Amino acid sequence: DFSQILLPVLSMLLTLALVTPYEGGPALATGEARKALPDMDFAAYDVFVSYRHSHREWVDGTIKPMLESIRRVDGSALSLFLDSEGIHCGDNWASRLGRVIHESRVFLAVLTPDYFEPNANGRRVCEWEIEQALQRHAENAMTILPVFHAGYDPERNTPATLPHLQPIQGPFSTDPEWAEKIRRRILDALDKER
Repeated sequence: DFSQILLPVLSMLLTLALVTPYEGGPALATGEARKALPDMDFAAYDVFVSYRHSHREWVDGTIKPMLESIRRVDGSALSLFLDSEGIHCGDNWASRLGRVIHESRVFLAVLTPDYFEPNANGRRVCEWEIEQALQRHAENAMTILPVFHAGYDPERNTPATLPHLQPIQGPFSTDPEWAEKIRRRILDALDKER
């Protein structure tokens, strides 16, 4: 359908227009652009959080507050995407998630033993999400940060179909320093040029 292609293209062009300096003037900051066009979802997210909904309580109670506490040097908060807040009834989830993953700078994967299993509808949503992120990672356009949680064993639980995920290192949630390691890696990733 032509409208599904046209809207993202127009959105991208609008983004470029808003953030590109005009005749030497400053570009419109992402925060200002979001305020100017609050219904547009064109700006990049800092962090996309991928997780199985069977672990939503831990994500909402531990990961989300930890990410919300991270501040950049200028004191601003990170822009986060969690599907529990960013996907609405009637949204085309695959289109929405694919676009948001493409627009995010960091993909934080909460890897659990059931992460790659199909959901109740038989879809392997988390596996699809991480495949999208690995494509962006291969283009040097995204940082992937895994957190190994609930007994996830990278060698045993990572599918053979995802060999590019094997070398990506991350902390185990049982490590007392895991949150600090993630915080540092997120800030390092955001400091890099996109």
